Amino acid sequence: FLYNVKVNGERVPTKFFQTLRDLCDACDFLPSGEIVVYVDESQLDARRLSAKQLREMGTQQVLGPLLDLFVAKAWVEAALSRWTHVTENLKKVVLGCAAGRVLPLALSMVSAAMDLDEASIDKALDRAHSVDKAGGDASGLSAQWAKHGKRCLRVSQYFADRNQTWKLGVLLIGTGILDKLH
Repeated sequence: FLYNVKVNGERVPTKFFQTLRDLCDACDFLPSGEIVVYVDESQLDARRLSAKQLREMGTQQVLGPLLDLFVAKAWVEAALSRWTHVTENLKKVVLGCAAGRVLPLALSMVSAAMDLDEASIDKALDRAHSVDKAGGDASGLSAQWAKHGKRCLRVSQYFADRNQTWKLGVLLIGTGILDKLH
């Protein structure tokens, strides 16, 4: 996950590890939820920068590695039945929790960004079932939208609960043990 091991046993840091190190060098995530950003003085010009320009510079230093860690590379699909990629994905989620809760906050807002609510999803599913019962083709867009919307809503509701963070940490410890046994 953090290192690739060569045939001769040498451990080589992965791109993920290097990006994580860049993020740790750029900022600190405080327990209060605040982010302290470190700006390298050698990057600053001789001219004085405004507070807005400094904020933008700091945002880019933090946002770049965060996007690389969580968005730039597709997440592998975990399969609980075969216990593949479960711990790898869980580590990313826990990292997102530790990094100022950026991942849980983003995922908890998915339902609002997509304008999803339980009633509209249930209404779309009912329409699809009605069309299916009448002998029509219910495999249309509204049925697909409702199925995916239901999943997005569940993920969003899960991460809206602040108590999920420590539960994910406990899960990570447990999966680490299961990985060793597996």
